[in-house]
Amino acid sequence: MNNFTTIPIHQNIYEIDDLRSKINDGFFLVLTDIDKVPPHCSVLYRQYWSSLNYTECRVNIDAEVFLKTLFSKNKAAVFIEVDIHPELKSIENIFSKYTTIDFGGQITCISPVKDVLNTCGIAVFTGALLYEMIELLKDTNKIRKVYFFNSDQKIYILQHYSVNDLKTMKS
Repeated sequence: MNNFTTIPIHQNIYEIDDLRSKINDGFFLVLTDIDKVPPHCSVLYRQYWSSLNYTECRVNIDAEVFLKTLFSKNKAAVFIEVDIHPELKSIENIFSKYTTIDFGGQITCISPVKDVLNTCGIAVFTGALLYEMIELLKDTNKIRKVYFFNSDQKIYILQHYSVNDLKTMKS
């Protein structure tokens, strides 16, 4: 058994306008802080970004705000296009149920993401970790394309981790 999950990259993107054209439509999981284990995971759908973190839950924010921050900080990010079509209001309702990450209560950045996937018929179990969720999406052929912004890597390697690892983290 591997200690990592590989995510093949379909295209590397370096310019913000090129990125905008690729993610203009569709449902994307966005991995940021990619040097951390695990990286942060948020959602981008129809030009709206939603993210649960340590301090707040941001719901249906104009994607341009997120993209400008990503670009200005010269951060790398993985954009995983998932073959689902949720209602924007559904994403808003799901993310709005959360306030912040609470590892002790097993609420992570992917908790609302799993809820969105579940409402779209992808059965992600409650305790699934990010790499398990990605493996499920790969196994069920739900990943359409993967774009890597600000990186020339052709494969993104997602290190495996445990629930105990999460409980000892905070950044």
